[in-house]
Amino acid sequence: MDGSASTLAQVAVKDNKLTETGEFVTLTDRNGSPCTLKIFTTRKGERVLSAQDLWKATELSIFDPGMGHVAVAVNDGKAVVINGDTAKRIEFTIIPPTSGVGQSVIDGRKFSDDTGLYLYDPGLRSVASKKSDICTLDGENGILRYRGIDIAHLAENYDYDQIVHLLLYGDLPDANQNLALIEDLQSRMTLPPQVAAGIEALFPNRTTAMPMSILASIVAALPNYYSDTTEVTDQVQLDAAIHNLVAKIPVLGAMIHRYTMHGDMSIKEPDSKLGVAGNFLHMAGLLTGNTNVDAVLIKAINVIGVTHAEHELNASTFAVNHGVSSRPNAYAAIVSGIEALSGKLHGGANEEAVKQLEMLEANGGEAAVANYIDRVKRKEAKLMGFGHAVYTKYDPRAKIMQAMTHQVLKALGKENDPLFKIALKLEQAALNDNWFKDRNLYPNVDFYSGLMMKAMGIEPKMFTVLFAMYRTSGWSAHLKETVLDPHQRIGRPRVLDTTPDDVNSTPPVTDISRRIRVPSGPAIGSAG
Repeated sequence: MDGSASTLAQVAVKDNKLTETGEFVTLTDRNGSPCTLKIFTTRKGERVLSAQDLWKATELSIFDPGMGHVAVAVNDGKAVVINGDTAKRIEFTIIPPTSGVGQSVIDGRKFSDDTGLYLYDPGLRSVASKKSDICTLDGENGILRYRGIDIAHLAENYDYDQIVHLLLYGDLPDANQNLALIEDLQSRMTLPPQVAAGIEALFPNRTTAMPMSILASIVAALPNYYSDTTEVTDQVQLDAAIHNLVAKIPVLGAMIHRYTMHGDMSIKEPDSKLGVAGNFLHMAGLLTGNTNVDAVLIKAINVIGVTHAEHELNASTFAVNHGVSSRPNAYAAIVSGIEALSGKLHGGANEEAVKQLEMLEANGGEAAVANYIDRVKRKEAKLMGFGHAVYTKYDPRAKIMQAMTHQVLKALGKENDPLFKIALKLEQAALNDNWFKDRNLYPNVDFYSGLMMKAMGIEPKMFTVLFAMYRTSGWSAHLKETVLDPHQRIGRPRVLDTTPDDVNSTPPVTDISRRIRVPSGPAIGSAG
């Protein structure tokens, strides 16, 4: 170890969160040789070491929540916890990923029982809450795989329907399996006749109606019409419910598009020659009638479906998993995902990215990019569509979407689309700037997906509905996996109590009856 600051420490120094003191501490590294680690000071004057440097040199981590200098060491496949006050030694098994990709985990199922402690981790970024073979995600190396298959290979060679089979059943379908799945899904691509009237009754103002609210409301009502698919512990009913959701949500999406954009819900009947993804464009009236152009659009909507179908245990998928742990029907669990996805930090990110491009177009176009980049660096503005909670390198889906966006714009004769030119300018400005590189701010899938959907005639407020349409397959795969996993339990995380210790736990009772105004007139329920 040469004493150089870790990447995180370097960033902290650049952001003035840490200051180098010029001092060092000498320790013995994992090979028995002396090593030096830099000492930093925080803004409060506290002297600290970089935990990342310490780990690299000694394979030791420090865990000290104010309870006796608890140390954690990792050796020979075990995590050893030693309490500095009691000298109690507790071992936990380390479980590596079977794919060899991603992080190993500590089997912490008995952590609180054995240590008397809970782990405080807002956002659960350091917690693996389930075992899964659905998705392999390695953000440091830009890897995304479904059932072990690379996302670029899937997006290039397979349609969304085949990905549905892959996610739900574990393998890519052969010709007969694919045909059977498509026929089954198409047989379910109808909605109860009451849905249209229900949308108009619940959301009478189509111009202000929020598409995701419509989607969640109608999906929540579906089990009332398909009561023989509501028991998640029954494999036949669960599969039927999942097929209903995968097939009916795109139909509902087309209906919502027609209603919020055009004021009617006159969607077309499904086309047996098209899969689930292509049928959305057909039913919503978004195909052009030009065979060559429509072939590109259908390919594009399938690419959107493939790249958005699954992404491990993100916020909405966690909501589905956490929700289904109490064993509601599958429709209710999926509604949990829809609601979580509606947030602008999750499913709404591509809408925000397009709004950003539109703002730049209105304020000078490409010429405004340099100034906007400077404002972002001064923290006066936020760059939407860049950076990711998981990826520290280029989002592999973004490369796929960028290429597909070029094809769509060319097919539609929109190669000179000003928003796309601004997007390219913005991307290049950020990718060539060390400020963005040091912070791992690379374009993500939202940067291009919104631009492509807008070019196809889909308005920004509908973007997240399309996201939900295709993520339903991934949600459903996780839902099914969770229900069938005998080790899963009802979700019950804990809180770190921050109640002040001087609060009176038995305050005097105050008579508030005099503050309540009792209405005059006859008592409620009287005949008077």
